[in-house]
Amino acid sequence: MNEPRVPEDTLRVELRLRNNVLWHAIFDRWSSVAAFCEDAVGVSQSEVGRYLNLKKSPYVLPLGLRKYRPRWIALDEFVLSQTAQRVADHIGMIAEDLFPRDLYADCLGKQFVVELPHERLTQLLPEHAEQLAIPPSFTDQVEAKDYAERVMSVLTPKEQFVIRRRFGLDEREETYAEIGQETTLTSERIRQIEAAAFRKMRRRHDAMSDCGADRGGVGLGDGGGLR
Repeated sequence: MNEPRVPEDTLRVELRLRNNVLWHAIFDRWSSVAAFCEDAVGVSQSEVGRYLNLKKSPYVLPLGLRKYRPRWIALDEFVLSQTAQRVADHIGMIAEDLFPRDLYADCLGKQFVVELPHERLTQLLPEHAEQLAIPPSFTDQVEAKDYAERVMSVLTPKEQFVIRRRFGLDEREETYAEIGQETTLTSERIRQIEAAAFRKMRRRHDAMSDCGADRGGVGLGDGGGLR
């Protein structure tokens, strides 16, 4: 069943949470996360970004407990990952202070979404009225994203993960090597997964085109990628 279409004069407001302690620890001394990672040894920019935006926990199960389900294990049984410890050491802070356990336990992966009429939102935030103006291409952008999601619906979770990272659908575009740092996959294996995903997306795209589906300006390039 298709979701009800949001009126064009409605804005979707997403409140994203972050680790503010880590944010200040980095940006009080470095100009960006990238600058911090260039200065730190063995620290991935994408990994720090996920810690910062509460998309990944810096705490992991010790080897002896990994056979148990995480929800059955007390919070204090988790230990800091090696990468998170390197971040804390380079910043010069106690890891527990830099990565509050309760913050990651309560807020990991969460975001709050509310849809408000444009007029109501500008009343609530009058000083930002100019920034809140709906661009002429707003509807096209929404339709394009919706079409891309429908094309990707045929992919496995692993294939979706690779495509989203490669084309920056959630954050920034990442290389095979960067994706490999987050997984146990080699660059060649990631390339193979990407190629298999493109073949599935091409078939899905063709089927939807035959049915007259509105693609909102989105298509698949000759090499299979999104355009």
